[in-house]
Amino acid sequence: MELLSLYDLNTYIKQAIALNFSEPIWISAELSSVKIVRGHIYLELIQKNHYGEEVIAQSRASLWSSDFQKIKKNSSFSPDEILQVGYEVKIQVLVEYHERFGLSLVIKDIDASFTLGKLELEKQEIINKLAKDKLLDKNQKNTFIPLVPQRLAVITSKNAAGWKDFESHLLENPYGYSFSIHVFEASMQGTLAPIEISKQIQSISNHFSDYDLIIIIRGGGSKMDLNDFNDYELAKAIANSKLPIITGIGHEIDQTIADLVAHTSLKTPTAVANFLVDTIAQFESNLIQTSWEIERISLDIIRITSTRFEALHDRLNGLALSQIANFSYRLNEMFNKMIFGAKQHIQSKKHQLELSFQNIHLNNPLVILKKGYTLTFQNNKKILSAESLNLNQDITTIFHDGEITSTIIKSKNNE
Repeated sequence: MELLSLYDLNTYIKQAIALNFSEPIWISAELSSVKIVRGHIYLELIQKNHYGEEVIAQSRASLWSSDFQKIKKNSSFSPDEILQVGYEVKIQVLVEYHERFGLSLVIKDIDASFTLGKLELEKQEIINKLAKDKLLDKNQKNTFIPLVPQRLAVITSKNAAGWKDFESHLLENPYGYSFSIHVFEASMQGTLAPIEISKQIQSISNHFSDYDLIIIIRGGGSKMDLNDFNDYELAKAIANSKLPIITGIGHEIDQTIADLVAHTSLKTPTAVANFLVDTIAQFESNLIQTSWEIERISLDIIRITSTRFEALHDRLNGLALSQIANFSYRLNEMFNKMIFGAKQHIQSKKHQLELSFQNIHLNNPLVILKKGYTLTFQNNKKILSAESLNLNQDITTIFHDGEITSTIIKSKNNE
């Protein structure tokens, strides 16, 4: 058996590949790694089995800076928008083999429509799943935007141009409305964006009573940039939010899934700011209009009732006079009864008083003394019987016209 050196083997492989792959070919693969070095893009291509669980093929690929510029010039999409980790791509490659570095694929062209089609298919699958899980309109049905939304929880990156536009339009509004803005920082692009935004929604929900609504904003972006917002878990977080969510992701045409499940979707951060200002202005206008309506209705009521006021007044006046006459008659009757009763009561009391005076007169000691009776005292004490006398002391006898003092010489009891 002939013994080959490694170099010889690799040379044969190089020749075989050169003979069979002299022209670029189109292949499809998934990107597992993307690195940019000095304008060149280095990729790791993989293919998984039917169940998507096991890698069954893997290879390196390169996109040189010069080819990058050619592709960019001839396409409506920039290559770096398509070449993102996790995307399936259709690329035209030149198959090369080097004796030392092995097989490599040099990218010559990219079919953006293939990737966009795959992404659109995945997007539709996510929408169908959200519909099945009854999440598409959950945020809109279960929450409402207050009439005066001023306490705002804003999820964005302060480095994004959209944030500055939003802030300036909101705080410099022509009506002078004030807003309380709490910024929750999150990535607005890349694979971390849906994860970080979802976490911030949960953080805000833990203190939902402190805010009126949640706003997700970022500056403009291409269709590929916005694909990060076509994520099922992010859509689920938005749908289950306890607060209404407004999106202003910065696109004019395409609608992301995040927009679809949000309570309200607006095209740009500036549009969100204008929406909030207009909402409060509309409330203020309605309030003024309502006050005018109340005033108008009041005037109408006055005009309508004034035509009937005289008749009503006459009727009420007649009823009042009738009631007054009735009350007057009844009052006179009550007064006469009270006078008659009072007179009888006074006469009865007068008779009782006269009897009392007679009794007092008859029992007056002076009247009794005038009849010949006397009162006897000893030591200023009234003597009621002879037995109570002290024979050794004088006594005083009172008549109706005077008194005398006597000395006891002899009593019958001492005879």
